[in-house]
Amino acid sequence: MAFHTLRLISIIVLASGLVAIPACKREPEAKPVVTNPAAAAAVAGRYRDVVTKLKPKLNSTDIASVDFSAKPPTVDAGSSSANWAGIKQRLNAAQSELAELGRISREPAATGMSTIGEDPMATLGTLRQLARSLRADAMRAAETKDAATAAERILTIILIGRHLSQQGDLLQALTGAAIIDLGILALEDVQSSGSGITLAPEQKQSLLAGFDSLDANDPAGILTAARSAPPDAKSSGDIDGAAQKIAAAVKTARASLK
Repeated sequence: MAFHTLRLISIIVLASGLVAIPACKREPEAKPVVTNPAAAAAVAGRYRDVVTKLKPKLNSTDIASVDFSAKPPTVDAGSSSANWAGIKQRLNAAQSELAELGRISREPAATGMSTIGEDPMATLGTLRQLARSLRADAMRAAETKDAATAAERILTIILIGRHLSQQGDLLQALTGAAIIDLGILALEDVQSSGSGITLAPEQKQSLLAGFDSLDANDPAGILTAARSAPPDAKSSGDIDGAAQKIAAAVKTARASLK
């Protein structure tokens, strides 16, 4: 589904921290390679079900207020959970839903990702909120030296980004890049948590496989999607630079797992 406009692109660029998008010649949109159309079409519905179940359990504003650079993490004073301990309690209550996200993210292909939220832009925000929640839970797990759960949450973030990279849509690709980057940040959080956690070889291999499931030169599908972007997607930004930025981040993350 194409929903590019200059205004929407500006919003997502600001939200993701990625560069803005220059004008591109419109070409036929790339589509994910789908060997099981029914399964791929069901993925968005499965995401919607988890979002519905998570709403009463996790406050997205609270999750967004966590400062992971502090060890242990700190929470902005305005958060309704008041502190990191309160957020961890909420995360503990959401383990079944977060685990289900892991199972959904492993589906090889997904279609209709733009339908997860109330509208396409709401969908992008919703998926970023899921990624932030998974990042927070990876840190929660790291603090208890639960390496298996920490690695699983990081992998889930990366694979959600992969689902967005398959859509052939520039806004979704940019959001996918931001989500993949959140997965990389989650990995860095765990590696620098100070808890003494160590990822086992099989957990490192699982994460490497997740990164390997992305295109090495275009991990978020930005360049592919840019080929179908409309002429009104104009700015002074560098689309190649955006793709190179996330590709370099993935390369660095992979190296840290060797």
